[in-house]
Amino acid sequence: MSEIPETSDETPDPLFIYLHGFASSPGSKKAQFFKDRLAVRGITLHIPDLNVPNFEHLTLSTMIARTAEEAQSAPNAQINLIGSSMGGLLALHFADRHREVHVSRLFLMAPAFDMYQNRRRTLGAEGMAAWKATGQLATYHYGSQQTRQLHHGLMDDMAAYDSFAVDLPQPMVIYHGRNDASVDYHDSSKRTGDSASCTSFASASASSAPPTITDACTVPDSTQRASSTMRANARLRVRTVSAE
Repeated sequence: MSEIPETSDETPDPLFIYLHGFASSPGSKKAQFFKDRLAVRGITLHIPDLNVPNFEHLTLSTMIARTAEEAQSAPNAQINLIGSSMGGLLALHFADRHREVHVSRLFLMAPAFDMYQNRRRTLGAEGMAAWKATGQLATYHYGSQQTRQLHHGLMDDMAAYDSFAVDLPQPMVIYHGRNDASVDYHDSSKRTGDSASCTSFASASASSAPPTITDACTVPDSTQRASSTMRANARLRVRTVSAE
């Protein structure tokens, strides 16, 4: 008679993964801030290097594959994704493309949901055209503190991803600065739907205490909005920061 394998009712520990932004690295100040704060609570924060296969040949597809590898380090774990800028874009599409993985929730900071328009705002139409024509763009990489040549394949690959068409059931919190010069906060408003009904405003100066939320976010339920599950589960926090 074969033995019946023992089963366990224990729930796997949650896995926290931080996804850094464009031209950044696991050593970024923001990543290390979250790592230190979570460590105080006994939580290990996993911070994969997303410059894959290297920054010069970076694509969102390779970043998604790298995140999948990190998720597989803890099979069946409830995964919590923290994404910053392009890492927020990555978190969204990873959860969409890998629905077999147990992504529990997403916390996104200034997510670059529209990376093409983000680059277009930075480079201008002529800069984008020159990048496509030459195939290379001199880009400062904050992680390595070097100017490196980024291929146009990043934009070519990005064409396969539409952030505003993704529909996810997981709860998501988006924290986006209204005065963000790099990533337009209207992209986050567009992603969550009616920003007027789901926006909390806070204000703070650079030297002040943490911002105080002055208007609670009301999340429309399915009877109010039937457009998507994602919008019903998303909460947008828009912080206004003074230029002190």
